[in-house]
Amino acid sequence: MAEESLPDLIVCDIMMPQMDGFKVREAISSNPRTHNIPFLFLSARASLDDKLKGLDDGADDYITETFRAA
Repeated sequence: MAEESLPDLIVCDIMMPQMDGFKVREAISSNPRTHNIPFLFLSARASLDDKLKGLDDGADDYITETFRAA
């Protein structure tokens, strides 16, 4: 879907029924047409390990669902 529409930004959860967000990020980054699209994780998984894994996997940012806007 991302390859067809080439969105300006992808916001993705980690916990999904068929393919988790880490696999989605891998698919996006391995495709030459979509690898430059900014990618954000938005997840309830708020541990430091989860955040570091998301960023290490190439996400541009990792936002937890329990954030508060300043």
